[in-house]
Amino acid sequence: MYNSNSNFFKQILIWILRLSAFCVFFGRGWEHLITDAPFRAVLWDPGIMEGVISSLIDLTWHEYTSSSTCNFLIDISIKLTGLFYLICAAVSLKVQLNHKHLSKTLIAGSFLLIILSLLFYKTKFYKLGQFIEYGCQMFSPLFLYASLYYQVNLNKFNIVLKVAIALTFIGHGLYALGVYITPGVWFDMALGSFNFVGLHPSITQVAQMIFVAGVFDVLLAIGIFLPKKWATPFLIWAFIWGLLTALSRVIGFMYFDPTLHTFMQWIPQTILRMPHALIPLAVIVIIYKDAVSFNPKASPILLNL
Repeated sequence: MYNSNSNFFKQILIWILRLSAFCVFFGRGWEHLITDAPFRAVLWDPGIMEGVISSLIDLTWHEYTSSSTCNFLIDISIKLTGLFYLICAAVSLKVQLNHKHLSKTLIAGSFLLIILSLLFYKTKFYKLGQFIEYGCQMFSPLFLYASLYYQVNLNKFNIVLKVAIALTFIGHGLYALGVYITPGVWFDMALGSFNFVGLHPSITQVAQMIFVAGVFDVLLAIGIFLPKKWATPFLIWAFIWGLLTALSRVIGFMYFDPTLHTFMQWIPQTILRMPHALIPLAVIVIIYKDAVSFNPKASPILLNL
């Protein structure tokens, strides 16, 4: 499986990748089931679909877009995709070496995540940063699949993981730096998060902090490719920042109400972003594999996960 003799190291790395794939699938599945997904960005785009619709069904474009039946079928397709993501989440935690056919679910799920990222890319007016920001999410299932079923060269695998991290943080940084318009929801989220810990910065101060975060995002995308000694602080920051930006979806918008509306809305947004922290953690484990390569008998609980 790896060019390493440590079963304990393999267990740690694979379980990090399992959790990363599980989180993105579970979060997206939850999101599809309780809210929406941008399927209509293509299905209701006349430039893409009008000719297809006119050739396949006996409806005008106006009849198609205003049809309750067509709208219902789109909603059903979103929910079914959500259910498939939940199945992929379960597979991520359970798939083993002898589950060759079941493991193809990970590939299918990753393909759907790439399609979903392209749909978000379209809804954001084809801003490249929007697409590459999903790097860690889209490819997490493929990283798990490769780690289970291929004789992975750790040095090359490490570079691939770093590329996914760099894409994710560059995409985020382009918005934070104002290359693309910084989403207003980021300001609300930041203010809510600071208020949660008892701080009350002004909008101007928050804007400055978001810009600085964008600078660090770009520096991080470069720094993780430096030699081990110099890359480590950048990877640690990637883990911390990835975790904080994921948790801020809950902390920044959460308020307590009997319906748990905000919980249901924002928890999946936190969960699906956990790969932004877990993939950097996987890289840290790889570059310090000797430090975690001790006698597995000392940790039977982890070994038996």
